[in-house]
Amino acid sequence: MQFLEKIRNKPPKVKKIILWIITSIIAVILFSIWFILSKRNLEEFFREEKNLKLFKIPKELEEKVKQISEEIKIPNINIPKLEMSEEEWSKMEKELKKELKEEEIKQLEEMMKQKQQ
Repeated sequence: MQFLEKIRNKPPKVKKIILWIITSIIAVILFSIWFILSKRNLEEFFREEKNLKLFKIPKELEEKVKQISEEIKIPNINIPKLEMSEEEWSKMEKELKKELKEEEIKQLEEMMKQKQQ
């Protein structure tokens, strides 16, 4: 009780400092407890997750998938590179100009300029 009396007799500025110090100490203690418990919970969660077999595919299903993948053969598609001479480009450009609108022609010309650079 003498401690509280001493604090009551102090000026308000000292009382505020004491209050903030006590509040800070309590905050650090609570944060430490929260951090330790969170760490423990996360470790426990990951330990349980490793033991879970929910995401393991049953053997029967795995065998069916292998059979289906062996039955379905995806062909290799070779896409040839587009290499054209200047003459071929100009011919194609003339043909396209006949079919395209003015805006599309401008876009095509810009693309051609970019390609040449």
